[in-house]
Amino acid sequence: MHDCSFQFYYVLKGWARFEYEGHGIRTVRPGDCVVQPAGIRHREIEHSEDFELIEVVSPANFGTRAEDEEVEATEA
Repeated sequence: MHDCSFQFYYVLKGWARFEYEGHGIRTVRPGDCVVQPAGIRHREIEHSEDFELIEVVSPANFGTRAEDEEVEATEA
C-alpha cells in the first residue's frame, strides 16, 4: 500500500499481473492506463521481462507499507 493521493500508470511494453483489494486479479498490457485509487492494497504477481511503464504519483516522495498477508480478492 502506498501513502499517496494520486497514482496513475501507462503500460509501454510487456505485461504484468496485479491483484487489487476488492477488485481481484488484473493483467495489464501495452496501451493500458490505470488510475490506482489512493490507499488501495495491491501486489504485483508477475510480469514479463520487457515490462515498461510510465508512472505518475503524488506526492513524489510517497511512502510504501508492506503487509505480509495476501490481498483479499473478489471476482469481477
